This record gives sequence, C-alpha cells and structure tokens, in this order.
Amino acid sequence: MKKDDTNIKIVCAAIIAIIISSFLNAAASGTLFDSNEVTYDNAHSGINASDVQGAVDKLYAAATDYSDLRTDVDFLKTHVTSNATSRVSGLGIELNDTNGNTSYGGFIDFHFGGTTNDFTTRIIENSQGNLNIHTPNNTATVQVNGANVLTTNDFVASSFSVTPTSGYNYTNNTCYKIHRVVTCSLWINGLDATKFPSNAETIIGTVPSDYRPGYTVWGAIGIVGGEGNGNLYYKITSDGKITVSRKGSNAVSAILMSATWVK
Repeated sequence: MKKDDTNIKIVCAAIIAIIISSFLNAAASGTLFDSNEVTYDNAHSGINASDVQGAVDKLYAAATDYSDLRTDVDFLKTHVTSNATSRVSGLGIELNDTNGNTSYGGFIDFHFGGTTNDFTTRIIENSQGNLNIHTPNNTATVQVNGANVLTTNDFVASSFSVTPTSGYNYTNNTCYKIHRVVTCSLWINGLDATKFPSNAETIIGTVPSDYRPGYTVWGAIGIVGGEGNGNLYYKITSDGKITVSRKGSNAVSAILMSATWVK
C-alpha cells in the first residue's frame, strides 16, 4: 500500500472518529437535541463550539501532508470559537455574541466582485432595534424588483422653487422634498381681475421635473387679499403646471397657497 493511501485512510478515520466523539459527548451532556432541533452551544446548530474547535485542532495535526486541507482547516480554526453562537438554520439566521458585546448586535458583510475590502455593503444592528444599511461611501440604495425604494439622500431635505409664470410676482416661493413628500408654500401679490379672470383656470407657475406629482393634486386657497376670497382653488398636474381657478366674481389682489403631495 502506498504511503499516500495510508495517510488518506488515517485522515478519514480521524475525521469519522472526531465526529462520532463530538456527537456522543453532546448527547451525553444533553446539548445535542431539544424538542425541535439540533443545538449548537446556545445557538442551536448541532455540536458544541469547543468540541468543534478541538476536532479542528486534531484534524489539522493529522493533515500535515495535505496543504489544501490544512488551508481549509486554518479557515475553520479562525472562524469557529467557543463564544460564536451565530447560526443558519432551515428557518432563519441568528447573530449573537455570548460575551455580551454591546457595541453592535451583529452584521452581515457583502463583498461585490470578490473584493478584499472590508465590505462593499454592510447590514448591521448599530444599537438595539436600530438596523443600518451601510456602504463605504455612504450612498446606500434599497431596491425592490430593481426599483429604488430608499436612497441615502431620501431623508435629506432638498429645497427648490416653482418657476413663476411671467407677470406673477412671487413674494414667497418655498418648496421642500423629504423622501417622497413634497410641500410648497407660495405667496403671490400684485394681482387684479386680469390675473385671475372669473370662472377660468390660470397657470401661475411650473414645478421642476424632479418634484412633480405623478397625479393631479387639488386644494382650496384659504388665505387671499382683495375684495373677497372669490372661491379660489389650485390644481397641480403631472406635467408640473400649477393653475388657479376663481369661481366667484370678487377681485383678488394676493393669495397664499400651500400644497403637499407624494412624488
């Protein structure tokens, strides 16, 4: 029999003996099975972590002639410790640390393209109940079926202004967008009957393309100046046009309108 064949048999026998020994030890200590599943230390995965560590040490010693096998065992020796209680089961993933680490609750790192960087995207529980999706350049994006649901900038308020229609004097033109919610406050003065003809729709401005609603927004204008409120209403359409309708006959000298929509 060749020496290599003998060594292979020795290694295989050692592996089998270690597995059997570990299961017997776990069964004797009552840690192998509970009513539902195989347990691993406190994390329910099958074999006590210290038994695995000891088995890995023995396997490493028996594999002196097999460099590839030693490399794999080195990986196990690095990643299997007596306090590691993270697990993957048929129903879920649990991340835990029996040393009571309070810096974070666990994390999952992704390495796009096989990069050796620390991570390209990380999901981490920064504090209890606070789950964070993080990228090295702080530009994380969450998608569902290829469509953006959240981006880093969604929760940073961005300001913009409505483009006034020529001839309409905007004293105040303040608009903001946070996530998908847009709100605009417009104060327009210097108006007269020619600017808002009775029973007609008048375009007073246009919302920039990045902030337009995908539907028609309606509302009443509650604060006006002049001879009366004149029953004023605004409409904002998906092309960004803001129109005002005056249903009454009273002249109007100024209006203050506020509108909110979801983009």
